Amino acid sequence: MSIPSIYALMLTNKDTVPRVYYGDMYQDDGQYMEKQSIYYDAIVSLMNTRKSYVSGGQTMDVDEHGLLKSVRFGKDAMTASELGTNETRTEGVGVLVGNDSSLKLNDSDTVTLEMGAAHKNQEYRAALLTTSDGIVTYDADNDAPTIWTDDRGTLTFSNKEIAGQDYTSVQGFANSQVSGYLAVWVPVGASDDQDARTAALTDANLDDKVLHSNAALDSNLIYEGFSNFQPKATTNDELTNVVIAKNANLFEKWGITSFEMAPQYRSSGDHTFLDSTIDNGYAFTDRYDLGFETPTKYGTDKDLRTAIKALHQSNMQVMADVVDNQVYNLSGQEVVSASRAGVYGNDVSTGFGTQLYAVNSVGGGKYQAQYGGEYLNELKQQYPDLFEAKTYDYWVKNYSNDGSDPYYTLSQNTRKDMPSSEVIKQWSAKYMNGTNVLGSGMGYVLKDWNTGQYFKIGEKNADFITN
Repeated sequence: MSIPSIYALMLTNKDTVPRVYYGDMYQDDGQYMEKQSIYYDAIVSLMNTRKSYVSGGQTMDVDEHGLLKSVRFGKDAMTASELGTNETRTEGVGVLVGNDSSLKLNDSDTVTLEMGAAHKNQEYRAALLTTSDGIVTYDADNDAPTIWTDDRGTLTFSNKEIAGQDYTSVQGFANSQVSGYLAVWVPVGASDDQDARTAALTDANLDDKVLHSNAALDSNLIYEGFSNFQPKATTNDELTNVVIAKNANLFEKWGITSFEMAPQYRSSGDHTFLDSTIDNGYAFTDRYDLGFETPTKYGTDKDLRTAIKALHQSNMQVMADVVDNQVYNLSGQEVVSASRAGVYGNDVSTGFGTQLYAVNSVGGGKYQAQYGGEYLNELKQQYPDLFEAKTYDYWVKNYSNDGSDPYYTLSQNTRKDMPSSEVIKQWSAKYMNGTNVLGSGMGYVLKDWNTGQYFKIGEKNADFITN
């Protein structure tokens, strides 16, 4: 398998809202969007194919050669037998994916894509094919290899080139882009501005479900538009949010409907671990500092507003990577007791809970003090249910102590009323459900290790803390 092959399946699959990752399209050894990856052309081609052709029902299976075959029939055709409409005729897509780089068909072998009755006796063209050197993409009908379906709507391939057209035989390859085989075929005759997507209805759904499986949901495409390891900008024009604003129309052209931005917080900059060294917004002291006064790694607060406006004007919603729990390097300390949960949710046997633990849990910065809690009343007016007590059922995934044999149990809990009058201008341990860099505070509270008693802190004439 390969990255382009994975995207070919994700971007054409039904009942899926796929996500395209910036780091698959661009390299980290340059400024934002400066250096395209070796997969860039293939992923862009697949996004364009999705926008113009991917719709309708789907079949997916694996043939006797180990090739995965995925077919979308086009709008108004949900099964292979449906004839659909004139719009169906120029939509739909066929995908062949294999992971055997040594695949060789015999002369008598064939590989078929059953495109459906709506597409019988129709000319198809390649959108993407595999070569010995990598992937070649085709953006228009006039320069692409072609093939015709038969009177049942079936495309048939073999180990021979189709009418002498390069790269149209089916075989395994091993190169920097594909290990195995990948081909994508679409109908000839679509207009340059064909859009196979379905717009969402504006009517409210009253069935208490957030998502509904339908063509409108399938038409969504998320772009995770950042990489943790992107270098810091050297000029204002290189700042991430400045570049995003300038390229909003390009993202819309790709068919992006939701743009996910990096965490916009100013990193703590203390360089004690990875996130606070590369300043990616995942370790911050002030959760309200979005680039006020001086830029973050991504730009100023003004740059952020400009980028969001540009994306909205290009018909995209903007998603925030909210990491409110990753407050880090607060300046004030408290002494607490704590427990520790392992990766499987089980309590881990440590000194936490039986020893006192020094944590950096007090503080929050200038903008936490300025904006903390300032919008609670407004939020309560708009979303009162968020502040009301609620009893809810939920499933808990459990594991044995070694992490094996997961099983689920139904549990119930009641959320208390959220007080809109309690504003957080400064963090403290009572608001935290965890600490960063576990273990860094353990043992910093003075203890008589012979008796297990803790010395009192900041008090004279008293040696030990009373249990």
